[in-house]
Formats: sequence, structure tokens, C-alpha cells
Amino acid sequence: MKIAVVGLGHMGKALAKGFANRCPVSVYNRRKIKFSGENIRVYEDLKEIVRDSDVIVLATPHTSYPELLKSVKEVKTGKIFISVAPQIGSKELNKLHDKFMILIPNTPVAINDGVMGATNVNLKEEEYREVIKTFEVLGKVYDLKEEDTMLLSVMAGCLPAYFYMFMEAAADGAVLRGMERNLATDLMTRTVRGCCDVILGDVEELGKLKGKSTTPGGLTIKGVHALERGGFRNAIIDAINESK
Repeated sequence: MKIAVVGLGHMGKALAKGFANRCPVSVYNRRKIKFSGENIRVYEDLKEIVRDSDVIVLATPHTSYPELLKSVKEVKTGKIFISVAPQIGSKELNKLHDKFMILIPNTPVAINDGVMGATNVNLKEEEYREVIKTFEVLGKVYDLKEEDTMLLSVMAGCLPAYFYMFMEAAADGAVLRGMERNLATDLMTRTVRGCCDVILGDVEELGKLKGKSTTPGGLTIKGVHALERGGFRNAIIDAINESK
């Protein structure tokens, strides 16, 4: 399938980079910006890129969809469009075009290690499965109900920002105690990567894994107590609940 990415904001660039790591991809942005690389073809005409592609990823604000699709009405017949915007649902998309699906990614798709939630709007089942298979070069694709796909936009799309905030704060704590920031960041990154590998390979609940990392009266449980005292757990729950 010939893939096109329309819109080169943060998510559009991430998708284009991920595809370019594995296969050719076409891109278009309304305003000219510097974006190039191996396997990337830049178009300056929207109709032309739609005409030349099989699947068009709309990485533009969802409010632009109606006007954008209207502007390519002569060449959009038979083309599959993908919405990556969590703000617009299947009912609205179904009115805009007869071949639509929702796919919500996160920015690690740029390094082909992303997480994506997919929901079929009105594609034939075989078309939908083919698109999912195509996007698996970018990472893990979950076939979900629409409400779960929208929640994934928070879990996979927003969590990286929350996670980076946690790491930044932890680095600040290490710097406060005298460690060089670069060393602190490297130590945290490797530690977290190891923890993620443990989680992916362990069927135990997260609470049990946390318990294995603490000892009575030890440093870790004292730190856990400080986090709980500061409202860490509730802050994370509130952030996910309010990101809608």
C-alpha cells in the first residue's frame, strides 16, 4: 500500500519518520517546511498526493477535515483515509468519506516502537486488516472498540509527556544530591528500560512487582512513602481521568 502523511506537525513527522525507516512514504504540508530524508517524497500539491496514494493519514487538526476532503473530492474515490485525531469520532468521519478508519498513535512510532489503537469506521474487513498490517512496521497496533481507542490516546499518547515529567523531576532530585544531570538521565533511562522489560515478561500485578523492590525499613519504601504523601498516585489517576 502506498502511504501518504498529510500534515507535518509533531505526530505527522513521527509517522513519516517511522515509515521512512522501513519503506517509502509521501508527505504533504500546507505550509512549506524543511523535511526530507531517505524514502521520503515531498509533495507540494494536495490533490496530487491523494491521487498517487492508497492510504492517506490525516495528521492535521480535525477541524480541517471537511474542507480538506472537499478540496480533493475529484481524486478521493476509493482512497482510504485515516484519522489520528482523538477529538473526532466515527459518526462524524462516516459522514465525510466512505473509506475511513481511526488510528491513534504515539510519538515513539518515529523509532518503530510505538503503540497504536485502531478502530474501523466503514472499511471492508479485508481493507481494515491490510491497513493494520501495514502500520505494524511502526510498532504494536491494537484493534479496539472506539471508546478504548480514544482512551488509548491518553494512555499511549499523553503518558509519554507525564513520564518525561517524572524523569525530569527524578533527575532534578539526583542533581540536588550532587549527581551530574547527564549521568542521572542515563541511569534513569537504563533503569526504566529494564523495568519495562520485566513488566512485559512478567504476568504478576504491578503492585507485586513494586513489593519485590521494597524491603522493611529500606530506602525504597521510604521513597514510596514520600511519593504517597505528595499525592503521586492520585495525581497520575487525575491526569489520565482529566485528559479528555
